[in-house]
Amino acid sequence: METASSSTEQSSSAQSNREDATKRLFKSIYEQFLKDGLRPDAACARAIEELKNRTRDVNRNETPSRAENTKPCPDVAMEDDSTETKNENKPAEKEEPKIPIEPLYSASEMINKLAEAEEKKKSHYALIGTPLEMPSTLARCFRLEGNVNEVDWDGLRRFYDSVEESGGEAELAIIKAIREFRWKMFITTSKFRPEYEAIVMTFVNPHIASPSYLEDALPELCESLTQTVPVSIENDQNCNESQLVRAFAKLNSQDLLQIVQNLQQAITIRCLEIDTSREVHRDDRIISYVRTLRYLYLAALVDPEPMLEWKANLQSNSQTSQKPDQNNGMEVDNNSSRERPEAIETGINMEQENTNQTDDERVIDELLRSNLLTQAVSGGAMADPLCKKLGVNCVDVHRPKIPYSEFVNEVINNALHVERDFINLRYPDEEEFDAEEDDPQFSFFHHPFILNTEKKTKFLFYDSREKQVILRRQAEVFGRLSLDLPYLIINVSRDNIIQDTLIQLEMVIQDDPAALQKQFMVQFDGEQGIDEGGVSKEFFTLLLAEILKPDYGMFQYNEDTGYHQFNPVQFQETEKEYLLLGMLLGLAIYNSINLEISLSTCIFKKLLGGKGEFQDLEFAHPDVYRSLTQLLEADKDTVDSMCLTFSVTLKDMFGEAVEFDLCKDGRERAVDGLNKFEFVELYSDFLLNKSIEKSFTAFRKGFFLVTQRSPLRALFRPEELETIVIGQREYDWEELQETCEYDGGFSADHASIKLFWSVFNEMDDAEKRKFLEFYTGSDKVPVGGLARLKTKIQRSGPDSDRLPTAHTCFNILLLPAYSERDKLKTKLFKAMENAKGFGMI
Repeated sequence: METASSSTEQSSSAQSNREDATKRLFKSIYEQFLKDGLRPDAACARAIEELKNRTRDVNRNETPSRAENTKPCPDVAMEDDSTETKNENKPAEKEEPKIPIEPLYSASEMINKLAEAEEKKKSHYALIGTPLEMPSTLARCFRLEGNVNEVDWDGLRRFYDSVEESGGEAELAIIKAIREFRWKMFITTSKFRPEYEAIVMTFVNPHIASPSYLEDALPELCESLTQTVPVSIENDQNCNESQLVRAFAKLNSQDLLQIVQNLQQAITIRCLEIDTSREVHRDDRIISYVRTLRYLYLAALVDPEPMLEWKANLQSNSQTSQKPDQNNGMEVDNNSSRERPEAIETGINMEQENTNQTDDERVIDELLRSNLLTQAVSGGAMADPLCKKLGVNCVDVHRPKIPYSEFVNEVINNALHVERDFINLRYPDEEEFDAEEDDPQFSFFHHPFILNTEKKTKFLFYDSREKQVILRRQAEVFGRLSLDLPYLIINVSRDNIIQDTLIQLEMVIQDDPAALQKQFMVQFDGEQGIDEGGVSKEFFTLLLAEILKPDYGMFQYNEDTGYHQFNPVQFQETEKEYLLLGMLLGLAIYNSINLEISLSTCIFKKLLGGKGEFQDLEFAHPDVYRSLTQLLEADKDTVDSMCLTFSVTLKDMFGEAVEFDLCKDGRERAVDGLNKFEFVELYSDFLLNKSIEKSFTAFRKGFFLVTQRSPLRALFRPEELETIVIGQREYDWEELQETCEYDGGFSADHASIKLFWSVFNEMDDAEKRKFLEFYTGSDKVPVGGLARLKTKIQRSGPDSDRLPTAHTCFNILLLPAYSERDKLKTKLFKAMENAKGFGMI
């Protein structure tokens, strides 16, 4: 009995000591918050929450035996602590416990409170501000009467509109509530996490970007959000940034768009406010806005726009009807992985080796496999890790809930100095870096959704130039000990351009694959001249013209779309040619050269790791898309009357029909109202993927050999990659004239220049494109428009019978000072007609 009594006394004494220690700690934390400028009630709330966090951390660090005998202080324990303890070791994939929501105030009640404050001159903050300052309290307000688990978003918007109409004290109460709200985010241990929904409810305020909120409420909210979310929950598998994104994703497109536009407005105003000497990539307020915008961007990808019923059925069929025994009757690599990103990007299998490969093919696959392993060890691609956690990729989302264009801010694009941002990212200057204000981890390079294609291209340009300079310096350092050159130079003949290029690039792959990322230069046999860019342009033009010839049968040209399509029916082995074309595509990107080939956006989607799907047919094969759409919308009787089977008929290069089964015994299986979704899925997959799989795999390998260490896949969407490869499709000829410079005695007012532009303006579009090719070496418009060409017209002597010539490497037109318009026109057109291999210096 004495032992039991002694034990009880010791336990009571220990409990009393813990309570005293807790009170002292609370007082210390409370006084510290008062010194930080918090009012007493806010300081008290913060101190309680801080004490809870510290108690939880201590309990977690104790041994199991001690934790069992230790009870948390009654003044500190939360009602959710038991829930957390029970679920602490639960697997992440299991659903979180459902905690019932107890509604506090409905939208109508909050609006009535606002009216009461107006009529009876009561405290606005006490009536409408207090419920909004605490995340857990706000999450219990504005609930639907019939379903308390759903937020009354319409009622919430009506409340915010009523506050805006009242103005004055009502608006100040909301602003004050936001200031308090930001202190209380993510400081509870509850697994329910009402803060996520409460944050979204705060941002739904359509007036949050107005001047009164922009002074400090919105900036502080965004700053606290982007600093607190990743830090406070980075080790919690259930409650992390993905939960916040999913909370935003629950909004309808109108509300989500409103928040995006509010943040864009705040970014624009901030760009105009800051001093011109302050870089936008170093401004803490802009950084917090952009990081908040990132959550909304991902939310638009998590839950894309609603689909029509037949589209939803098609997607459902795509996810559930994948059958491993389906065979389309063609040579398909059944071992190619569709789960591993590296297999999708390169077309090689990391685990299996093809014994039928040639020595050259084996070298290429080993090289790619080695580089993939290196990337895996070093952290992989530069994509947003949150995208992987959410399972989203802009490559796969054709139409997000909010259009991609809404996330691009042209004001910030105009203010951004890409070169400085890139240099700061790669080589941070510690002397200029301000530890209190600057964020060394932030760069627009990692937030490409807000950038236009031109700025992304500049990031890619600096990345490629950095690698080329490094390789050049290495060659210079070791040049005395080896024959290593600072450039990738190939020597080809015009008559045998494909074979010469193939042979030399294969030698490069085997000897020094890294040389593919050196600056590319070309020499033609028997021709004098230094390649400053113009010869390379001509090389790409000639080589592509040869590859696209019908004799090779590699491509089919669709006059309706203007695209060259991979030929699904081939009569000869052309894998090497496709490999070469893929390498040319990568080399052109690395050397800022637009190619004379138009490929559908679907091809670029597949290059970025995506897969061709039904919606991609809309632009790749519009006639097929229209027919299949009619089939999906047709009723059962109409489908039966079509007499379709699970087979498809294509034509080879000689016009002969070739039939393929979409599944086993497809020609014997009829399409009906029930299996039409499966038919459309198999048809689309066959046309865009399986029928060209062998050719495209070789093409993709070649592309990846050059771009494997490039940020290409992290920066660009498929349609943007298409633009940087083939150039813009719109020609602003006035821009060409407005940005043109003059030299050698010429000016915009010179008589010969006026004659020249009068002749040019009378040309039709085809003639203007022909002139552009003569002038610059390509008839394509680079990303950023014709102004990016920086063209110049230089006087090349007095009036004479000589033809105009062009330095295509530097986009310079050498024009004699013709005094007669007809003479200038005749000489210019004659020079344009003989531009191939003539006059292009």
